[in-house]
Amino acid sequence: MATGAGLRIKWLARMLAPLSIASCLIAQTDSRKSDPAVPPPQPAAAMPMLPASARSVPDSLQAFSTDDPDQATQPFADSAPPPANQDQAPSPGQNNTANRSVKPPAIFNSARPYVPQTQSERARYYVKHMFSPESIFRAAAGAGINQALNTPSEWGQGGLGYGRRFASSYGNHIVQATTMYGLSAVFHEDNRYFASGETGFGPRLKYAIGSSFQSLHDDGTRHFSYSRMASYIAAALISRLWQPSTTRGVMHAASAFGVSVGAETGFNVAREFLPKIFHSLPPVKSNSNAPANH
Repeated sequence: MATGAGLRIKWLARMLAPLSIASCLIAQTDSRKSDPAVPPPQPAAAMPMLPASARSVPDSLQAFSTDDPDQATQPFADSAPPPANQDQAPSPGQNNTANRSVKPPAIFNSARPYVPQTQSERARYYVKHMFSPESIFRAAAGAGINQALNTPSEWGQGGLGYGRRFASSYGNHIVQATTMYGLSAVFHEDNRYFASGETGFGPRLKYAIGSSFQSLHDDGTRHFSYSRMASYIAAALISRLWQPSTTRGVMHAASAFGVSVGAETGFNVAREFLPKIFHSLPPVKSNSNAPANH
């Protein structure tokens, strides 16, 4: 009996335990309501109402309230872009149209003051001019032309005739170069070809033709070249000594003089328009303070 009663008591205690806990919680809540020190929970404060003028959408933003994206951009359609800051320097990558409008000149004046030749430079130029590829080419071309014309006829055709004509043409060149070298030192003339530095076909052609009759003096000015003209005359006359009787005489000498001047003029034109091929010297300008080369 005692055992059955104990079991009933334990079962009853388990059933009443949740009720006792709930009653304790209810009693604690009632004590907080009756205690003035603990303030009751306040309801959430209502949001203050804005005035009607503040709740209205401004006219300038009415376009953004539409669902049409094309109409949403309408307020900016008529507005002008903000003016650029004039004091602000352009960025490095920005295109500067003002600077692009100023173009440098197409041709730069590369003329340098003229420096007279020394005697050693004049001697080196003489040796170089004596045995240059241009001199050999000119002698070979002249011999070929005389071979085609059979002039002089006493030398005949074939290799032997061409050899005689080549030797005569190269001998004419040796006399002309030697005479010009000696007289150019006496008259202080520089017969080297300097590029004109001019622009346009006409001025350059005029300069090239004139260079066949002119030379530079110690002050860099251009004058009639006595040494060049005298060398052409001397070569035309002296070369008559080894010519046969049919090509001797003043008339044949005058013809040889004209051929020499014409050939030199043609090469000067080539030197002007093909300076890299013919190794023309750069243009020079007058230098009145240049010392005389005696």
